[in-house]
Amino acid sequence: MRLSPFPPLLATLLFFLALQPAGGQTPDPAAKPPAEGTAESTSSPGVTSEDLLEPGDLGAPHAAATGSDAQPDPLADQESSAEQAFADGEMARAIEIYRSLGATHPVLAERSRLRVTAAWLLFQQGNVDGATQELTGALFNDPGYLPRTEIYSPDFVALFQNAQRDAKQKRDAAATKRLREGVAALAAGDPVAARKAITESLELAPGSARALFALAQVELREQKIDAALAGFEHVLSLGRGGQQRLPTDLQLQTLNNVGVIYFGRDQFEDAASSLEEATRLSDRDARVWFNLGLARQKLHLDAPALDALRRAHELDRRDPEIALQLGRAYIAATRWMEAVAVLLEGTEAHPESPLLWLEFASAQRGLGNPEGTSTSLGKAMDLDPANAQGAGLRAAMELAQAALNAKNFGQATAAAAAATRMAPADGSAWALLGLAQRASGKLDDAATALEKAASVAPDRADIAHNLGTIYLAQHRYPEAEAAFRRAVTLDPSATESVAALARLQARGSASGSTSGKGNAGKSSAVKPDLGARLSAVDYPPLGIRGLLVEAVTAGGLGDRSGLLVNDLVLQADGRALTQVATLTALLSAAKQPVIDLAVLRAGKPVQLTLRVR
Repeated sequence: MRLSPFPPLLATLLFFLALQPAGGQTPDPAAKPPAEGTAESTSSPGVTSEDLLEPGDLGAPHAAATGSDAQPDPLADQESSAEQAFADGEMARAIEIYRSLGATHPVLAERSRLRVTAAWLLFQQGNVDGATQELTGALFNDPGYLPRTEIYSPDFVALFQNAQRDAKQKRDAAATKRLREGVAALAAGDPVAARKAITESLELAPGSARALFALAQVELREQKIDAALAGFEHVLSLGRGGQQRLPTDLQLQTLNNVGVIYFGRDQFEDAASSLEEATRLSDRDARVWFNLGLARQKLHLDAPALDALRRAHELDRRDPEIALQLGRAYIAATRWMEAVAVLLEGTEAHPESPLLWLEFASAQRGLGNPEGTSTSLGKAMDLDPANAQGAGLRAAMELAQAALNAKNFGQATAAAAAATRMAPADGSAWALLGLAQRASGKLDDAATALEKAASVAPDRADIAHNLGTIYLAQHRYPEAEAAFRRAVTLDPSATESVAALARLQARGSASGSTSGKGNAGKSSAVKPDLGARLSAVDYPPLGIRGLLVEAVTAGGLGDRSGLLVNDLVLQADGRALTQVATLTALLSAAKQPVIDLAVLRAGKPVQLTLRVR
């Protein structure tokens, strides 16, 4: 509010009276409340009421309202009271009113102006500490406030500048405190409180790279992926644009998080690029190397991926996830000794990890250590009895198969039964249980298990065939014929099922013919018999499928050809073998005197020749 001026002579007299110190010393006649917002006030000699305070950023002028439409303005009235108190020489009252207005005015710029005015009056009274307090408080809340320095004395301008420095230090300290509180809240699982604290930190220190990073982490925690990525990219742009010098650790964490986000979006090239930039920044962060290894695996860069995972393991040998992934990479590369070494170290450091034991078993199998394989599978199964970590079921299935191969039928039955408890809707688990029970001579139990397998996996020809063999062993010929017929319907190329069905049908025809007539003069060609018992196996971690040799008949074709128990037959004449029926059909249809077999023996490739004629 702009007051009507006093006559110049009276105003000057009032000013000197107001500033006359108790000791009688005359103050600097230049001392006066600043005329913020008016350019002409500094050109007039003397002091008038116009020189006191101007409206600044208020939306309405301070001029006294007149007429019937005039509305009272309490804030303007209070400021008028302060101006009047100053004019009347009541300095303490004027200062108090300015302070009160500076604390309550709804407009930030006005609060700053009013507090600076109070500080100026305090300074004129020699109360430097009070002036500093007012200035620091004003600049803490409004760090961008810039008064008209030309209307202040140099000493007050210097005081103002010192207050700017102090206010900034206080804002930075308060921002750091709120940032720490926000990070702690995020770590405690409270992203709402974290966001509030970090946002307040940014209000105190706009553009803080660490606060922006923390806010992006909140977005990531709340699954706001686009916002998180934008936040992390903003942090990086501050450093790349030269706006801030980012600490190495902050750049590293930001690049890693960007890489993780891109990885989650299947943008593996972008992920690898970000993570490679991080490794160039610092090659001592195990987590960055680990993530880079995973990204390279997705890009099928197997050798560089292995190098990255190995580097991660060198930097952090106790991280179970790094050991697990490096072990899997060695297994995929069939580097069995290195896989065993890494996974052995991992299981020793983390004996509670079923996944490490499971992969350790795979490495031991590749190295040709069946006893160690079974022991490790048993540990994995015991550590994950409900398959909560995805290791128990696979361990139970592999242990059951390994025990069957070793003719340890009790262990095979127990492991397969555990698998059915973990996954009651898994046909393979029930089928494996049935095979183990059949090998133990428990035909009724085997039939029950395979019937369950057929009910949960009705489209599996191998399950139908195995059920037929159980029925056949129980002399349940009609049911056996139905099972074999089902198998042939599901897989017309299942030669074993075709042969079994033909034998059953022939048996039925023979039993219905007149006794004594026989089949003289008719004979069937003798089909070559391998003289070995095989079972189809699949090792997903190794990417290997084939036929496992469970038994070899002494003097039989397989024995004469050099086939051994635990051999894994992969191919016959270049054809991949995933079912026993495929090899049986090749033997039956063979026109050449020999069939070449590709065999994996104790992890090493071996070539064998079957002489079928």
